[in-house]
Amino acid sequence: MAYFHEAELKECLAEWEASGFRVTGSVANVSSRREREKLMEEVAWAFDGKLNIL
Repeated sequence: MAYFHEAELKECLAEWEASGFRVTGSVANVSSRREREKLMEEVAWAFDGKLNIL
């Protein structure tokens, strides 16, 4: 999951984990190309390059 604010990210991750899902999260401003690229690097490392956007 990617969120702009860390507090919201942590809350959302806790909800998904409590439901039994394997999740990870990053704080990112997706309007920034540099931050999108960093996010994709993190995704590639964690999930073999797969990104599911809900």
